[in-house]
Amino acid sequence: MQKKIYKMRRNILFNIVVLILMPTLFASCLGSGNDDDLSITNPSIAPFVYLTFTKSDSVENLETAKFVLQYQQPEQLTVDGVSVNIDSLIVNLDSLPHGTRIDTVVANFLFGQYPHAVYAIYTDNFERKLLEGDGKDTLNFTRPMIVQVISYDEQHKFYFRIKVNVHTVVPYEYQWTFMTEFSDAAEKQKAIYGNDCVYYFLGDRIHFRKDDGLWQSVENQLPADADINNILTFSSGFLYLFHDNKIYTSFDEQFPSWSSIPFPISGYETVSLLMVYKDKLWGIIRNGNDYYSAFSADGYNWQTGALLPEDFPVRQYAAVPNSQQTGNPKAFVYGGITKEGVESAKAFSSEDGLRWISFKPLKTFPLLSTGMSIVKYDNKLMMFGGDCDSTFVQVSGDEGFSWDKADSTAIKLPHGFKLRTWQSTFVDNQNRIVIAGGRETTAIAAPLSDIWTMKLNSIDWGK
Repeated sequence: MQKKIYKMRRNILFNIVVLILMPTLFASCLGSGNDDDLSITNPSIAPFVYLTFTKSDSVENLETAKFVLQYQQPEQLTVDGVSVNIDSLIVNLDSLPHGTRIDTVVANFLFGQYPHAVYAIYTDNFERKLLEGDGKDTLNFTRPMIVQVISYDEQHKFYFRIKVNVHTVVPYEYQWTFMTEFSDAAEKQKAIYGNDCVYYFLGDRIHFRKDDGLWQSVENQLPADADINNILTFSSGFLYLFHDNKIYTSFDEQFPSWSSIPFPISGYETVSLLMVYKDKLWGIIRNGNDYYSAFSADGYNWQTGALLPEDFPVRQYAAVPNSQQTGNPKAFVYGGITKEGVESAKAFSSEDGLRWISFKPLKTFPLLSTGMSIVKYDNKLMMFGGDCDSTFVQVSGDEGFSWDKADSTAIKLPHGFKLRTWQSTFVDNQNRIVIAGGRETTAIAAPLSDIWTMKLNSIDWGK
């Protein structure tokens, strides 16, 4: 009788020990984690809990991957001779950095309800690997993979497609592409964009290309002394230019011919076109030694604006309209030459195009001068060229009031690109910044006639 009681006590003790150790034994097969909250309440299921990557000394950032479970369009596979539909996807929504190696990764899977077994199956050849957990599972995530989970009661199998996203390009990096180069480099040049067409005024020729088609070349029929730097595109018209107290226009159907009409405001002379802002074409006109803004809704009928500040630049400035992220739109003018012939180191802003206020940018940059150009891109203002030496690109993230040198890791000037000033820049219909020609920053300031494009990978450039 005593032996029997002893045996019963021994069996009870054994069962208690097994029950205590059971979660640990199963956990060792499924990966590390906090298992205190897990219990076998439904042995027929095996829900996904997490997937993590173990930190690697040889591959940076692996451990930062965050995986979620998502529904995917069902895919049909034959596994173990049985056709299965897989509609569950385990994926990292935030891609790992460009260049991250995922061919040798220690992966840690955890599924709830203590499944009987978990297998990784490469679906390119259906090679199968039992996952042991506890940092022992090294997998190649460059190969297509599913995970097969067998429930605790061994009656059900669950399948999950695994996808590891890695950036295919470096995000927030400008990549450059060379577009073309012309043999007729000239001091007198200007590139503009309108009607999905690039127009490059180069000496006595105009090179143009529409919708990435073939380049064509025609004679420039503008007067030889016309300042082509103040050509703008506007509204239903095509090209507009102030010259010799006239308004020159060229439309699609008449290009490259030009027509002209006298400037309609008596007593004023045209100086230069400024920008397109708030659906109006803005220019600078003069009456004696006083300079005024002027504007037009159609390019032909003009109104006098307001007297410009004494130190406002009247030519060779960089001007840009900026539709702000917050508050009212503003127009900006940087650098240039004043009516006294002095190079300006000031910046001006206006909300209505009439009242211009001088301001000093909040930081050392921008380096204001002549020969600069500005575009709005990726919710930033980007300034190119000028007397900036190696600082070819300056960036403002606060709508033009403070500037910094561009991040050299994001904008790396490509091989073959020459530092320049007086270049033309614009954004085309493919969301590329186009940089055309200009002059070298060397002492001889040789004219350039190459065209490059730049586009953000999320910035991405091209020659």
